Amino acid sequence: MIEAIEQITITEPSLPKGEEGRLPISFDLVSLWSRESNSQASRGLIRLSFLSPDNVEIKSFDYHVDLSKNLRMHTTTRIYGLSFRGPGIYHFRVQLREENETEWRDVASIPLQIVLQPSESSAIS
Repeated sequence: MIEAIEQITITEPSLPKGEEGRLPISFDLVSLWSRESNSQASRGLIRLSFLSPDNVEIKSFDYHVDLSKNLRMHTTTRIYGLSFRGPGIYHFRVQLREENETEWRDVASIPLQIVLQPSESSAIS
């Protein structure tokens, strides 16, 4: 079964400022790559970065894309556990650096909202 994750709500006390939490979840991030022109082969590197709400990179993964023999290619990034730094809208930034180029180009941004909801025990004073 395939599901889309847009928001994760965590029922726990909030994190102390500056500390990092870890969500014990696992999921796959799947993407489809295709040639810009069917007649032109392409190769390069893909970078998938997880960014905090203030645009700080928490984690990144690099992998190769090779469209020299095929028109399209699917990639699957399996993620086990997700670090976070409090509530807000995080992003998975997808970048491409084509062969023989030095600059990374942003090609997609996937938002994920993390909401911290106080547990009942932390709400009692």
